Amino acid sequence: HAHWHLKEVVEFADRMLDSHPYHYLILGGPSEVVGYMQRVLPKRLANIAADPVALPVQADTALVLETTARVICETLRKEETILVEKILVAASKQAGAVVGLTEILKALDRDMIWNLVYGAGIVLPGKQCPGCNKLFRERQTSCNACHETLTPVSDLLELLIHRVFRNEGKAKCVREVAAARLKECEGIGAMLRTSARKAAAVEALVGAL
Repeated sequence: HAHWHLKEVVEFADRMLDSHPYHYLILGGPSEVVGYMQRVLPKRLANIAADPVALPVQADTALVLETTARVICETLRKEETILVEKILVAASKQAGAVVGLTEILKALDRDMIWNLVYGAGIVLPGKQCPGCNKLFRERQTSCNACHETLTPVSDLLELLIHRVFRNEGKAKCVREVAAARLKECEGIGAMLRTSARKAAAVEALVGAL
């Protein structure tokens, strides 16, 4: 009877994914119950399952919410660290990623940024051309495209994010360990659009096999 009830819970969670899509599934409860549910999860639920947590059967709402919030936070930080490491490795191999403001600006000019990633709290002073709106590092004095004298900008980050969004890219702020790793490269990096297309093509090919 207990196993039947747990299967009902899993089936309900699976239906909810269709009617009210969610990003994470957190299994909590006594270890033997959580272990059984992990074994019967459909693949698509297993793919979004966070680390399980031990909770007493009598856990009140406050404890459940507190534990859930902690697990989600830990999962997000872990995902951010993985993303930053991917960017750093790919950039070191010049394989679809760049780091540092100079390379970010070059990629932005070519509309190559697919996912801009930056550390929380970074400030990127720079300059902007009043003629063509091109962005530059702080040390630049004139625009290399239209030769206008540049205007100082206290922080380029908001302008960078706006332009990435305008070019149908995305942006993500990372914290803690991920931000510390990215700080070694001025706190900013990006996956490039070409690598995103290649990744999508590979996923499509794998799915067709």
